Amino acid sequence: MLIKNKKGFSLIELLISLAIVGLVSPLIFVIFVSGIEDYSTTTKYMNQQYSVMEVTSLIRKDIEEAKTITLKMNSVSTKKIDEITFEFRDPTTNPARKWSFGTFTDPVSGVSYDGLKLSVGGGSYEGVVGKLDLTKCSFAVDTIPGPTKIILTIKPENLNKTKYKGRNVNENIITEFSVRYKEIK
Repeated sequence: MLIKNKKGFSLIELLISLAIVGLVSPLIFVIFVSGIEDYSTTTKYMNQQYSVMEVTSLIRKDIEEAKTITLKMNSVSTKKIDEITFEFRDPTTNPARKWSFGTFTDPVSGVSYDGLKLSVGGGSYEGVVGKLDLTKCSFAVDTIPGPTKIILTIKPENLNKTKYKGRNVNENIITEFSVRYKEIK
């Protein structure tokens, strides 16, 4: 008399389930890793965008409140500006502010970045936005028929050169500011 015990799994059932897990787990791992990379890249991109928006609003505020705007240009023919200085009505409460693109060192980490820097009241420059492509970042002036617009072009560094190539996340951010009723030097 044979008694069949059906309480466990057979060896074949265990081998088949292990094979299925072995085939599915690398797929799940790849999806998980690519999701983490997407999240990281998107977070960096959003931080850059917020920094650029903040700088744009600070420059817009400086233009609105400025009494005099001084443009230090490397060449009148290229209309590129090396440095913009905003002088305000009351220099004791609102000292002059100079904006310029260049390399700066983060005082906390000691790491050098290419980006937009700011000097307040004639002090040393401090970085405002880092990790920019300085070859494509600039201040420019539209001089038709006189200085009427300051054009700010900011190019964030490429976060992911292959994955986001078809999207506009790595394009120049161009903002125009009207300076029609300001004293320009």
